[in-house]
Amino acid sequence: MARTVSVDDLADAIVEEVKTYTNDVSQGIEKEAKKTANEAKNELKQTSPRSDNDGEHYADGWSRKKTGRGDEVGHTVYNKEKPQLTHLLEDGHLNRDGSRTPGQKHIEPVEKKYSELFEQRVEEVIKKGGE
Repeated sequence: MARTVSVDDLADAIVEEVKTYTNDVSQGIEKEAKKTANEAKNELKQTSPRSDNDGEHYADGWSRKKTGRGDEVGHTVYNKEKPQLTHLLEDGHLNRDGSRTPGQKHIEPVEKKYSELFEQRVEEVIKKGGE
């Protein structure tokens, strides 16, 4: 929106516009972070290994939470129900009898996909000025 500003008030007007732009971009990035984390969580629920041994599936335990404070806010996707299994299933493990269970890469591809998608979304938010 165009407005008339005197030369004496130009610096203040610029500072005010930069503050507005920064606030809009920050809000846009936060919105995209939450959206991307939710999408990653949902994909992990679909693609994670499932066991028929019990009623509670590892795949159903994926959740998202907001972490940090102030300028250090982020979103973490984690397995709330069976967190101890994430590295065992992802990387494989030794069994009691000495044999090895191979890993099933299910976290790494989702992390890569949504990290790249989030980066694209942030660039778009910055280009649009946070709209």
